[in-house]
Amino acid sequence: MNKIRYFMIPNPCIPVTSEWSRYSPIISEIGKALLKYNCEPVDFRGNILTLLISYKRPDVFHIHWPDQHYNGRNSLFLRLLRALQLLTWVFVCNILGIRFIWSIHDIYPHPQTPNNYDPLDRFMRKLLMKFSFSVLVMGDSAIKNVITEFGEPKRIFVSPFGSYREFYPNQISRKNARNNLGLSPSNRLFLFFGTAHSNRNPVELIQAFRSFSNPNIRLIVAATWYAEKTRREILEAVKNDDRITTQFDLIPPEKAEVLFKAADFVALPSHYYLTSGVIVTSLSFGCPVIAEEYGCAPSQIRDAGFIYDSKDEDGLMNALQQAVECDVDEYKRRAQRISEALSWNLCAQKIAEAYRS
Repeated sequence: MNKIRYFMIPNPCIPVTSEWSRYSPIISEIGKALLKYNCEPVDFRGNILTLLISYKRPDVFHIHWPDQHYNGRNSLFLRLLRALQLLTWVFVCNILGIRFIWSIHDIYPHPQTPNNYDPLDRFMRKLLMKFSFSVLVMGDSAIKNVITEFGEPKRIFVSPFGSYREFYPNQISRKNARNNLGLSPSNRLFLFFGTAHSNRNPVELIQAFRSFSNPNIRLIVAATWYAEKTRREILEAVKNDDRITTQFDLIPPEKAEVLFKAADFVALPSHYYLTSGVIVTSLSFGCPVIAEEYGCAPSQIRDAGFIYDSKDEDGLMNALQQAVECDVDEYKRRAQRISEALSWNLCAQKIAEAYRS
């Protein structure tokens, strides 16, 4: 097997204290696993164009979140300048035979959707699709969404993420986690976890939940990031229903462990989410999931939860009803089977195939 030298953004060689720290566990696991497939990272932290045109240039240039390079609080002029810089790297790769690989985690940066997007992001993504040597998605079911939005790539590979379980402590049992939250054995707990972007629809979930009069069901809305407007909407939506509790701000790993172990289902009524780390986290804990039929969700969740059609106005409510009535232990066993199959080695194997294709 020939050695592949790759340069990746984010760089798996950069310590977790860097600006990319929130992505570091994922990137670090990918980097470690790629070594098993004779793929060696290039630890370079200078001018990227200099690296690409040097005699030490890599075989592969692999980028994960291209919008992180040009988006932010900068002026439009600076955004365009940074976007042009990224395109320059891509074109140089094409000219010099460096394989440009794009891992597509999102259709558009959150909270954009195919119905409401930044023209620059769409322009950049269509160009990246056209000039990428290969693209990667995290689930088979995401392929059609990517092609519908950006056209047919030259090559497309599926590299499913490995388990997130090792990113969290393992210090409490499910029984004790539920006791800590004051839950009785008869309570069925739904959990909303993660960023509360507008297209994550926490308020829609709360409204669907409140349509049930069942006194034994519970909902925790744990919003790790939110706009103040969304926070106010959530607090207004949960008024006068003591079955619902809210938690805002960053949730430490030991607290997240309690929530995922206590939950019967994680409910994610997100629109147009191509890849959800929360789904992978939930399955890694052996917790089944309710999600919209879009992106990676169907191929990740499979039979360990309920997938609904967002075009059906009763879809979320029906999925919640099924989750209330089902044998939750059976669904947890299914989620556990999926958890045990999650592998960073498999993820790296598919990435290495894309590098060598």
